[in-house]
Amino acid sequence: MSISKLEDLANEILLDIFDYLRPFELIHTFHMLNNRFEILITQQQMSINLSTNLSFNDFNKYCSNILAPYSSSIHAIYLSNIETCGGIKLFLMKFSPIEITFPNLHTMSFIEPNINDYKQIIKIQHLTSIHIKSNKMFEQQIHPAFLFDNSHLETCILSYDDILFVNKLRPNSSLTRLILDGFYINDLHTLFCFYPSLEHLTIHRLAVNFQGFLPPFNLPFQTLRTLKLNCLYTVRFEYITYLLSFLPQLHRFTLIAVGIDFINSEQWTEILTLSKYLRFLLFDIKAVSDIFDDELVSSFQTPFWNQWSISIDYSQDNKKYHLFTVPYRRCSFISTIHCLPIIEAPYNTFNSVTDLYLKTNMPMENYAQHTYPNVCALQIYENAIVTVNYSTLFTQLCTMLNLCKLVHFELFIPLPTDTFLALLKLTPCLRYFKTDYTILMTITDCFQNNDVCCQLHNKLDKFVLRREALPIIQSDRFLEIFSELKHLRINLNTIHDLRQVASKFIKYMTKLVTLHIYLVGSNESTDTLEWEGIINNISYEIAKRHIKIWK
Repeated sequence: MSISKLEDLANEILLDIFDYLRPFELIHTFHMLNNRFEILITQQQMSINLSTNLSFNDFNKYCSNILAPYSSSIHAIYLSNIETCGGIKLFLMKFSPIEITFPNLHTMSFIEPNINDYKQIIKIQHLTSIHIKSNKMFEQQIHPAFLFDNSHLETCILSYDDILFVNKLRPNSSLTRLILDGFYINDLHTLFCFYPSLEHLTIHRLAVNFQGFLPPFNLPFQTLRTLKLNCLYTVRFEYITYLLSFLPQLHRFTLIAVGIDFINSEQWTEILTLSKYLRFLLFDIKAVSDIFDDELVSSFQTPFWNQWSISIDYSQDNKKYHLFTVPYRRCSFISTIHCLPIIEAPYNTFNSVTDLYLKTNMPMENYAQHTYPNVCALQIYENAIVTVNYSTLFTQLCTMLNLCKLVHFELFIPLPTDTFLALLKLTPCLRYFKTDYTILMTITDCFQNNDVCCQLHNKLDKFVLRREALPIIQSDRFLEIFSELKHLRINLNTIHDLRQVASKFIKYMTKLVTLHIYLVGSNESTDTLEWEGIINNISYEIAKRHIKIWK
């Protein structure tokens, strides 16, 4: 469209167009066309993602040419040391102090910051939302308590690799949303005392500290509206019902748990009767024995349960029950291909699901198959107990999914080459693929099927090798197939292999942005590795048995 035609459009239409563009696209497209467009751009609330899919040069260019001129329009920034290794330090050095450079910034995300990054992060005191993800949080002596000294903080997301003790937290009266990876149910009463305004709480691994006591609540906690708990097997049903009895204002409740008591409808009825405001339920309950029968079905079809639009599925192979209000409201769903619908779900139940984790199992007669029309990320993993019928599986995938929307694919079953090729031909948007080396050899016929290799060559931007090492003798053929990649993660056996492969891949993979290599075949350390052949504009980090390169 010509500039003159664009100028004829009303501001409202231009703003609708802007909604379809990422900030970088928006500025590249409309920057400096005329003053009117410039004013409309500056009125946008931009979220800037500098955590992935950026080359080292692009990162620097965006910081200079976009972030600086449009700093007052930026409301959220996402940074990472994974793909953009060293990106957090680089950003914080360029824009210090953050609160002066970005006066309207309220949200920041930091993935895998090191201890020096963290010392700078806790100095940023004007944010209302912050996300810290660190698999080595405690090993690096990153103390999350300092984050809560920010009096403006409303949302805090902490992702880490262990149970968080309550002494690593500090009170904050403004906090309304908290997401934790691991926490003890015994300390929830202290948590509620620390954060009296808390409305949303998510705990991904709720455990029991047998050295302590259950939460000694004195009064109901009135502010909590949303509660999401993923319970370890030690968390018993009565612990959860005791907790719910002190949460009278709860609107949404999600529970993942293990144990037969969690599917007792009468016990749930007793406690949920007190939850007058509850509107959305989601239970994923794994039973310890096969107890599916007509009596259990009818127990969830009483007038009490009919006040919600409830659907229940039962996966026979892993004895898991899904109970949820319809429509399903989470973006991810874990399912077997065949679930027995205890209570039938409408056709549009799973429209919200974009990430599907699918376990394969044997087809069973009279079992309903759900449809997931908006899935863009799919992981298929195998039930080792049963044999997969691959032709049936392919037919089922075509029925269940709109494969044209699939972007992210993780495959951990050895699909036959012809089946995998047929699947690739139905996925025009596929850009990310993750698998194991032995499966890669199966689906490509040991790199001899040119049709499959051509599809992978032309489609993929990112490839991840999860398990097993790439043999050095296969590296040339691997490079030929994946030469167009922007992001690559592989495993190698030795430092000798690393020296041979890394330089070659950097040289000949001209579009490469990030390269991660893990040593899995030896106990050699990369600590003394003297890197040769590094060209300009590359940032890299060497860990004990891991090297990250950002090109």
